[in-house]
Amino acid sequence: MVTRFQRLVNPQKTVAPNSALIADDSPDARTGFHIENIACGFDPGEGRRGTKLGCKDLGVGWFDGTSFLSVDFSIPSEKPLRGHRRKAQYPKACIPGSPGATRRKACATNQIDQTVAMIKRAVKHGIRVRYVLADSWFSSQGFIQAVRQIRPQAMHGVCGVRKDQRKYEYQGVAVDAKTLLTQ
Repeated sequence: MVTRFQRLVNPQKTVAPNSALIADDSPDARTGFHIENIACGFDPGEGRRGTKLGCKDLGVGWFDGTSFLSVDFSIPSEKPLRGHRRKAQYPKACIPGSPGATRRKACATNQIDQTVAMIKRAVKHGIRVRYVLADSWFSSQGFIQAVRQIRPQAMHGVCGVRKDQRKYEYQGVAVDAKTLLTQ
């Protein structure tokens, strides 16, 4: 019997036609200002009142069409708090090279770079996929180019598009998302 993990990291280096790494960030609301690296971040599910105190959970998972398995995660930091709230945060000195110092350094890295690093770690450990799926927050030329450079001609980045005034190139013509959806 083949387990999910054996299908995930296969010795034949074959790639399932519908395999993907899924990158997603989810808000994690918290209360209290005494938490290290706590920040006010935007939760798109809340609409206008979407600014919440907490942190983000950034994760990458493997999907084969039927199963999902979490591969890596990170807790990136949003914009730091200001004033007296910043002073109320839990201060702790970290020993250089310790896991806490490594996690603190990762918190200071932006989410796009953290996601690319997680994808690289997954590929390094033998996970082979055809696609990297992400929502519209990740849709940038830099992110897609970074994904393509990990395994050229073997892995593609697929992102949602933002429905605003940004222009996307479609068949040599610059169009916005609304026009792109009607094509």
